[in-house]
Amino acid sequence: MEMVKSKDSKTQEEQKHESVKGTMFSVGVVGAVIFITYVVLFGLYMARV
Repeated sequence: MEMVKSKDSKTQEEQKHESVKGTMFSVGVVGAVIFITYVVLFGLYMARV
């Protein structure tokens, strides 16, 4: 019975780890979009000034 529980906890830990990977990927994508938008808008502003 304990073996099954430890297997389940490993599965839960792996799922948690995968969830963190997905979260970090999503945060990275959103950050990249914000950064690219900032650079483009800054470039447009500098071209007009």
